[in-house]
Amino acid sequence: MSRPAGARRSHGDRQHPRHPGHGDHPPGSSGTSGQLPRRVKEFVHYIDDALHHVERTFPSFIGKSPPGEYKPELGADQRPLHRLVDDNLKGRDRTEAGKVCTDVWGPGGSTPNLNCDEYPFASTREGAYTGSSASTGNANGWLTWQGSSRLIGEVDNQDSGRDYLFNGFCTVQRILDNDPFFVAINR
Repeated sequence: MSRPAGARRSHGDRQHPRHPGHGDHPPGSSGTSGQLPRRVKEFVHYIDDALHHVERTFPSFIGKSPPGEYKPELGADQRPLHRLVDDNLKGRDRTEAGKVCTDVWGPGGSTPNLNCDEYPFASTREGAYTGSSASTGNANGWLTWQGSSRLIGEVDNQDSGRDYLFNGFCTVQRILDNDPFFVAINR
């Protein structure tokens, strides 16, 4: 994951209290946060499918194009993800994404060992609720959401969100509410 080139979080001489030396990037730097741990392999495969193999994702419809990947050919017309910190809206994103999992795998699909994961993440403004017509009152907005939901292993899902997305990226890189960022999968 990275910030858009030229994006900079400036806090003067203040250091991040838990991560000294992190957060400020010179203009033109990407602010990448490194490699994913091997224990989130299922998550990496899923995000790769969501970005590069939409035919393997749900909801399924012609023309689906998930946001969040930097594409040089788009020039200034990029579609980054934007961080969302509102817990109520993140909950609504998860609920809408869950409708996709229930539709595809049935009401018993999510178990203690399987979680319904979503891309774009619930913690983005492009999530299943905030990034679809569900946010304007359409009860079936999830059917045309430009994202994906899939059942993946609970540990993989929880570790990728907590350890990598939040603690390893958003905190270290100081990605604040509504800040744009991109996702890159290198396999």
